Amino acid sequence: GFTYGTGRFIVERFIPTGTGSGQHGKSCQYIAVPVRGSQTIKQAWQENALVPNQNPNPGYGTQITGEFTNALALGFDVRTATPSMKVYDSATNAFIGVPNTNSYPIQNSKGYMIFVRGNRNDTSFNQAPELTTLRARGTIYGRGLDLPPVMTVPSAGYQSIGNPYPSTIDFSNNAGIIFNRTSSIDNAFYVWDPTLAGSNNLGGYQTISAINNWVPVPGGTVSYAALVSSPTIQSGQAFFMHATGTGGPVTFTEDAKIKGSNLVNRETPVNYADSTEKQFFETKLYLNNNGLVKLADGNLIVMKSDFSNELTSEDAPKLNNSAENFGLSSNGKLLAIEARQPINVADTIHFSTSNLRLGNYKLNFKPTNLNNSGLIPYLLDQHLQTRTMLSFTDSTQYDFTVNSNSTSYAGNRFKIVFNTMTALPMGFTNISAFRKTETKVQINWGIEQELEINYYNIERSLDGRNFNPIQRINPIMNNGLFANYQNIDSIEYKQDLFYRIKAFKTNGGILYSAVARVKGTPSVTKIEVFPNPIVERKLFLTTIGLIPGTYQSEIYAINGQLLFKKELKLENKDQTIQIDLPKQLASGNYIFRLNYYNKLVETTSIMIK
Repeated sequence: GFTYGTGRFIVERFIPTGTGSGQHGKSCQYIAVPVRGSQTIKQAWQENALVPNQNPNPGYGTQITGEFTNALALGFDVRTATPSMKVYDSATNAFIGVPNTNSYPIQNSKGYMIFVRGNRNDTSFNQAPELTTLRARGTIYGRGLDLPPVMTVPSAGYQSIGNPYPSTIDFSNNAGIIFNRTSSIDNAFYVWDPTLAGSNNLGGYQTISAINNWVPVPGGTVSYAALVSSPTIQSGQAFFMHATGTGGPVTFTEDAKIKGSNLVNRETPVNYADSTEKQFFETKLYLNNNGLVKLADGNLIVMKSDFSNELTSEDAPKLNNSAENFGLSSNGKLLAIEARQPINVADTIHFSTSNLRLGNYKLNFKPTNLNNSGLIPYLLDQHLQTRTMLSFTDSTQYDFTVNSNSTSYAGNRFKIVFNTMTALPMGFTNISAFRKTETKVQINWGIEQELEINYYNIERSLDGRNFNPIQRINPIMNNGLFANYQNIDSIEYKQDLFYRIKAFKTNGGILYSAVARVKGTPSVTKIEVFPNPIVERKLFLTTIGLIPGTYQSEIYAINGQLLFKKELKLENKDQTIQIDLPKQLASGNYIFRLNYYNKLVETTSIMIK
């Protein structure tokens, strides 16, 4: 213990916000405060600034904003549509903004979710982030009367917990972090990873569980590398725990502490399949924008004969990110990690997606120890109505696109089914076709047990009866396995089109696929925003060819934050509407979006003078 007198500890946490190597942009951080006392948020993370956005100590602190009309009087630097600093409420399973920074203590055993723009010199949305250090002053937890608070995880719920010590702790140490790990509380934890960017570049959750030797899911980032056991929680880091059962207390002792402190969690690389008794099937979701591939989310299935297919504390429920989510749907629950019995032919893996944006994505499927299952997995894409064979011995990648068609971003678009390794009759799977652009049609089709095929013809028709060959395609497998094809037809036709596949066998036989129909292109629609730059906060929107109805106009900051929303009623397909913008929108660059029943119509860049 310590005899403090007037002395206190100052505990600092470095945040590598910046544009250099090993640094990350403006993002959310899940931060714990390992001190206790009466110091306020303003005195700590706002560096006791006397006026809003003052920067008394360069390189320290950060801008903190609130959503209240009197935000400045409450100690916040700026009023924004949403608060930048929040605390978790287990009763509502939601983050709520702190009420003020003038008197609200920085001490909080749950930790804070805070959007860090950089240090207190970073006050503009389009300003490059700079390195910062967040610090707090107070007494620290230790032994005797200085024990950390006991945290309680509610039944079938989550609890936010801050690392109470100014040192790294080891979650896997049963003597250091004490709770019921067998039935009441899951032996797993969740951390926020600012380098798991997703499409909004704010970060995402990593799930870390004992079931796979503490290897993070999805992993694969600067902070949480692939196949690296990461059971440690850094000083100044907050995390989540979950109870599948009745819940209960979580106690911290001195035994939890270990040496060292890292910006990232890089421990000893491991193979989480070090036990041949366990089988693993990992799936990761990537953004794929013009060849720039970026990890968005992922999930993991761990299989062993003595695991249960029912929901137990060995499963890890999924915490949703603010951007893309890719989880497992099982027993009516959304999971990040599922522990279950080995796969058999009657099983189906149901994936669940949400918050997918218009654009290109990639799925990566990685099996481990599954080559002896005797099964062939097939990925069903229910938007394209295709079936793609996956490997149980090596990684398989699958590219897909999200467009304005609601089935392309449906939550249940993907699932995996299993067949035995027995011969199936050769035949076409469902053929589908859709317009990628006004002048390009994509044709997707597959064939079971492709064997003794000489070549294929893609045939096109304008009436659905008279077909003409347009492309000759050579077989890609021809070894008795499933083959999948994607081809592009460049066209100038605006009316409905019809497609089919004609297969020519080496023995002279011919096979025909079903017919796929592609609808004609609709009338040209667009929007125009003027003047641009916008003056006197008056935006004029001209619509051309839009269906009359109720639309939603939205204005976003460059970082993706929604700042303004207004409902618009269009009575004619061609119309001009005046939109009065609020004075709170500062001069600068923004993104304007027009939506129709939550579907994007068009987006454009605007500038406000």
